[in-house]
Amino acid sequence: MCSTKKNPTKATQEVTIIPNDSNALKLASQSKADFPQHIRLVSIDGNTLNAVSVAYKTASGLHGTSLGQITKCIYNMPKVDLATLIVKNDDSDYALDRAASEIARDAFVSGNLEGKASALAAASGRSREACRELISRKLIKLTDEMNARSNPLNATVEVPASPEAICESIIANGGKYLLNLPTAYGKTSKILEPVIQSYLNAGKKVLLITHRRSINKNIANIPGMVSYDECVRPSVIEGAQGLKVVVNSIVNNQFKVFVEAADLVVIDEATQVISHVLGGEVRDRQAVWNTLDFVVKNAQNVVMSDADIDSRCAEMLGEAKVFSIKQNHSRVKVATAGIDQVRAMAVAVATSIVKPRNVLIACDAVKEANALAKVIEKKNGQAPLVITAETAKWPEQAAFIANPNTTDHKVVIYSPVITSALSITSGHFSAHFGLFQGHVVPKDAIQMLRRNRTARLFMIGIKASAYSKAEVVEVAFKKERARVDQALCSLNIDDETRAKVRAAVYAETALTGFKVVEYKHCSDEAWLKDHIQNTLPATLLAQGFRVRVMGFDEYLSRAGFIADSQGRKAFKKAMASKLMGAKSASQAAMDRVKDAGSVDEAEFLAVTRSRAEAVMNVQEFTEGDAKVWGQGQGESKIRKFRQLFNGVVYETSSQPDVLDRLRDAVNSMSETNTWNGQSSIALYDQLNAMRTDVIAMGIKISAAKSDQAKQADISKILAQFGLKTKKRERTKSAEGKKIFFYTVTAESLDQMKRYI
Repeated sequence: MCSTKKNPTKATQEVTIIPNDSNALKLASQSKADFPQHIRLVSIDGNTLNAVSVAYKTASGLHGTSLGQITKCIYNMPKVDLATLIVKNDDSDYALDRAASEIARDAFVSGNLEGKASALAAASGRSREACRELISRKLIKLTDEMNARSNPLNATVEVPASPEAICESIIANGGKYLLNLPTAYGKTSKILEPVIQSYLNAGKKVLLITHRRSINKNIANIPGMVSYDECVRPSVIEGAQGLKVVVNSIVNNQFKVFVEAADLVVIDEATQVISHVLGGEVRDRQAVWNTLDFVVKNAQNVVMSDADIDSRCAEMLGEAKVFSIKQNHSRVKVATAGIDQVRAMAVAVATSIVKPRNVLIACDAVKEANALAKVIEKKNGQAPLVITAETAKWPEQAAFIANPNTTDHKVVIYSPVITSALSITSGHFSAHFGLFQGHVVPKDAIQMLRRNRTARLFMIGIKASAYSKAEVVEVAFKKERARVDQALCSLNIDDETRAKVRAAVYAETALTGFKVVEYKHCSDEAWLKDHIQNTLPATLLAQGFRVRVMGFDEYLSRAGFIADSQGRKAFKKAMASKLMGAKSASQAAMDRVKDAGSVDEAEFLAVTRSRAEAVMNVQEFTEGDAKVWGQGQGESKIRKFRQLFNGVVYETSSQPDVLDRLRDAVNSMSETNTWNGQSSIALYDQLNAMRTDVIAMGIKISAAKSDQAKQADISKILAQFGLKTKKRERTKSAEGKKIFFYTVTAESLDQMKRYI
């Protein structure tokens, strides 16, 4: 049985020691469910590998009779320390192999293979060469798996003498080129723009393709070059010698003749252009892809440029000359840790009175950026400059983008709206942070960080998403296959019959043509994002950054978690207040903002309120409505809730379906006090058995393993319908145990009913 004792460092927190036997997993799981706030330590005495396995499965710590508490949570223990613990207590080959796997995962994200091989050799008594070979084999597997998803360039390359030499070669010889050159090398000013000028001087037509309006606006502002948004009359494009166009618009009919007749095609940030077409917000995606592919293959002279040129660019361009200089960031240090820990560090530095510093923070999640800004503002009374897709054209933000070397701002926080076409060289910012949750792929995260060319140290916080993006991609592209797999698992048929049914369905639903390309891209990016905790540090290492993993700091992690929670609440409250004071926008303004973005906060709030009123369809817009809507996230909740209670039937192969089960749960949780933890667990299991249908409806569902996680996920699922749940204590059982039940709050249910 478990033993429990007081933690001497925290009088209010108890420690539960799990004996290392065949019941360890069951006891640890039960302890986690019953007493989630207690520290659970699995004893390593007798079978260290079993203790490690149980600790991983239950997020527990480790304990040894002679060592005492080894770690409060195995996930916060350095991999090298865990590996040496394993081999010191188990001298078997299997234990050595398991320890090597732990170290390989550590070397994958922080390097120093030699030093870690030596540490394993010293702890295990094996030779350093044998340990290194064992770790290397496992490391190669990890690297190969990531390379298969990140499409690294594999081509014969020429290392150029200088940017000027590349420019001269392109002008003199023409043809097709891939420029795989590092940031700040002079790709635009010393190569692309002089080449474009040369072709214009020769009376030839130039087509320049980018993936963002901001890049299009600032690149190649040369006499003779016309931007696509300036072509308001036929005579403009007819008289143009050069055309700058965002890739989404290359299919527009007014550009067709020019696009097909271009003598030189230049694609800046080529890898991002391809990624944008395949996975970004693009109408007529296949038509845009086909046009881009035609342009690249049809033109006699093509230059594709990017610091991260990958194999997809090479495949699209075909035979080409490749100028390449390997990224070398050996002078730049990177320290990584959990996102909560680094968030707390960023807040502390940004609000320090003792040692004031100017801070630059990259966030891949807009909610993170807005919440962080609120926390910093509350602590020092000065609002940071926040740059997101919504705010990029507002006066202060636009001024910063136009002149990023300004010294007007103490703290600047920016989202993926800035991944390229902006260089900070002033030295104004002396502290640099990155907070990433898998909303962008590793290369884009690094592009965001490298906007400041003078930075020599980045503190990066990383958090894996609770929801699998790869699973969403699979459902989107292969829904029928997923449903068949799901159904086959529950059928009592032999393996041969199961295999035949699966093969028949797979053959019938095979992807073809453009869908194959689109699926590969989306699947790869989803995998890289899902594994951001490993893929980002590994990519940093591959690009030559000096990476180290910081030790876990419980105090900072807690402080960072609280800061995020407080910041989100403060931003939501402030946003609701601003919406209540906003005036509704006209339809013309709404159309203009949809196409070009808002010019200031007043216009953004007016358009946001108008959209909210249109979707909610309420007689009076209240503060409660404003809180539900937020910056627009409320629209999804409203549509889901209407689907739940407006009698919409969602066709599935299961009866009762997803909505029936959720509807019954909401009714039970709002009308009776009988919905307990077991009810939530049972509902999660039912929904999990029809995951394909759940995900296809746009409902996020985690891969919860423990009962506690299942209960929490049901509350998170209901929150996606705008419903809040509370855990309440009813009575004590005959054994003296507390009995809890869950309710949907009457306030949230009444609020959402306004929209039916």
